[in-house]
Amino acid sequence: MAKGKRSKTSSKTGTRTASRSRKKQSGTSIDLAVVSMIVVSILLAVLIYTNSGTMGQTLSPLLGGLMGWMKYILPIGTFAIAIHLACEKKDTLMPKLIQYAVFLMSIAVVMSVYQMSKHTIDTSKEFGVIVEQAYNLGQKNIGGGMLGMLVALPAAKLLGETGAVILAVGVAVLLLIFMFGIHPADMITNAVENIEEKRELRRERRL
Repeated sequence: MAKGKRSKTSSKTGTRTASRSRKKQSGTSIDLAVVSMIVVSILLAVLIYTNSGTMGQTLSPLLGGLMGWMKYILPIGTFAIAIHLACEKKDTLMPKLIQYAVFLMSIAVVMSVYQMSKHTIDTSKEFGVIVEQAYNLGQKNIGGGMLGMLVALPAAKLLGETGAVILAVGVAVLLLIFMFGIHPADMITNAVENIEEKRELRRERRL
């Protein structure tokens, strides 16, 4: 009986130590991810905003050609994700980065459709020429760049320009909700309750 009790207690202590070691490993991985994301965001901000060094002079126009003026939002969003990971304390770096990339793509699609509606980009030409035009405009911080046009052109042909914008904005809003844990239902209910409370106060003052 004593041996059985000792084996049970030893197994419990073993599971506790294993869980503690896992928590420590996850904590250190989260800390490394947060620190690396903050460093990357600051480095991107310096390279993109100031065009410093040969790397900045190469990276800034390259990102502009790919995503247009959305390149200026890239460091800010990266820093926000790092802060959110530090507050959330969960090892969800890769899903957050994928969601952020799709979010940037959605906004780039909106900007590309806007340039199409202004006829800045000639959509009557071949697909490769249209993408090249979008890349050249993106280097001048106009539109959504090449990546935005790759999605915007088929989406506009399939859904129309208005439908493509509605779809892209909807995807961007949904991704913001998932990335930062926003609860729109609670926000709506709180807003409605505040409106009702103000109406009741007005009625009481009138009475």
